[in-house]
Amino acid sequence: MNWHRDAPGARAMHTIDIPFMFDNLQAAPGQIGSSPEELAAAQPLADVMSGMLIHYAATGDPNHPGLPSWPAYDLDQRNTMIWESAPHVEAPRRI
Repeated sequence: MNWHRDAPGARAMHTIDIPFMFDNLQAAPGQIGSSPEELAAAQPLADVMSGMLIHYAATGDPNHPGLPSWPAYDLDQRNTMIWESAPHVEAPRRI
């Protein structure tokens, strides 16, 4: 997950995805931000991530409206969802 606050040197912290996944951004004000503007900027990503978790729990498929198509993982393609302001799928480069 890649969530950058405007503070210089700020980086996404371990477990930063939890408030997004459970649509509970207020639970992590030090990580996400505490101002109404910071929380409003983070809310669209929380909507997509929590929607994915709900849809996956209900159907076994994470895809839902608002999420780019996320193909099943396989060892050849290794498609990975990159959780940013605009989530997208990437296949890692081969070394």
